[in-house]
Amino acid sequence: MPRLPDPVAVPGCLPIDWKDLPELVKDRTTEGYRSLLQHLKRYEKAEGILVNSFREMKPEAAVVLKEKRPGRPPVHLVGPLVQTGRPSSSSSPEESLCLKWLDEQPDASVLYISFGSLGVLSRDQMKEMALGLRRAAIGSFGWSENRRTTASSEAAKTTLRATCLKEEQRMNALMLAEGRKVALRAKEDDDGVVRREQIAAAVRELMEGEEGRVARAKVRQLQEAAAAKAMVKKQILAMPSTR
Repeated sequence: MPRLPDPVAVPGCLPIDWKDLPELVKDRTTEGYRSLLQHLKRYEKAEGILVNSFREMKPEAAVVLKEKRPGRPPVHLVGPLVQTGRPSSSSSPEESLCLKWLDEQPDASVLYISFGSLGVLSRDQMKEMALGLRRAAIGSFGWSENRRTTASSEAAKTTLRATCLKEEQRMNALMLAEGRKVALRAKEDDDGVVRREQIAAAVRELMEGEEGRVARAKVRQLQEAAAAKAMVKKQILAMPSTR
């Protein structure tokens, strides 16, 4: 597919630049693109589509998804559904110590860095990340893998520094930073690398600046909305059967 000169307009979403589109949709000659089209055609035959999200997270998209259109099955927002823990038998001593240490830290004092389960950093980007974190002079940070970063941040009242590595993460970063204003997006250079200066500036702003303060306040609002939705669902499930 030739590079598009203008952002892609999707109903209910912010305009999406070419660089933020998933690689899967940029090349129509790949097997992945053909597989995507096959799945999209299958959706038309469904009785309904369940989406793990809630209106307050994506209000504009929620309005569009509720619209009845010929050939499109009804779409239901059933979130937030988040795995909040693991069976005790699978928890390691190291994991328990890590969680205990986190519980002892002041609110909004620890930077959590996640590249996703499929994220791979280039040698250049890894170097810039390390030097940027050192330049930011923050007190504590932890490294982990988690493909459910967005959902987990809502549940844990955590703001995000959005660096994009894989498929839909760029679109997520656009929505979180420019749409919901709960993340700060670091700028890449022409080679697609986020340099140490940008990383340090984004981290300092997130942890200590006004944009970070606003983002944390908005995250708390989303967390409260998510908790309220979850409580309603719990009450509905607990209602005795009328049969």
